[in-house]
Amino acid sequence: AFFAAEGWSIWPCRYKYSAENEKAFMVSNAINGFIQRSGEIRKWLFGVMWVTGEEKVTPLEISGCYLIRGQEIQPLKDANDDAEHYNWYKVDCSTPEGKALVFEMWCSTDGSFEFLEGKVCVACSEFK
Repeated sequence: AFFAAEGWSIWPCRYKYSAENEKAFMVSNAINGFIQRSGEIRKWLFGVMWVTGEEKVTPLEISGCYLIRGQEIQPLKDANDDAEHYNWYKVDCSTPEGKALVFEMWCSTDGSFEFLEGKVCVACSEFK
């Protein structure tokens, strides 16, 4: 089994306001701040946050993927006010598509994390 789906769920997220992201260092700081503010539920959460795109070439986008205890993302939203600025959706990891999405977000085939979804990776931070 991929994980104990009855007790845990996986939630990718996308930042709602990526059009406002202009400077790579500021967006990188935003994901690190998000991770820092999620510390209250550290025992029940694991995830990765990404910044993709190229400054002044393509939009800088923030995305992430979190494993959380239970079937709802609400405990993260309660612990971290910034979570409201993201669109969250639950992944069905019993499907090949769901497994592929989680694999791409959590695993680097070459150890470098240079690309996500075909986009250049500017920053990547783990919450564990």
